[in-house]
Amino acid sequence: MFEIEIIGQTRPASPLRSAPRAGIILHGQARFAGECISVDWATALHLIANGRAKPAPGVVIPLVDPERRQ
Repeated sequence: MFEIEIIGQTRPASPLRSAPRAGIILHGQARFAGECISVDWATALHLIANGRAKPAPGVVIPLVDPERRQ
């Protein structure tokens, strides 16, 4: 399991665009900006790659699944 921190969107709302998202829905629960959660490798990599989260301080997310057997 890897610790990640949820990132909130910082752009302001405009008349042409909807309001920015303040959090995400993960496993049926709302998670908001600034919240630290523990997730599996695939979820952590997906959220970080899409700009929704960042690794918690001191946490390194490997590029290859560490639990995969070779």
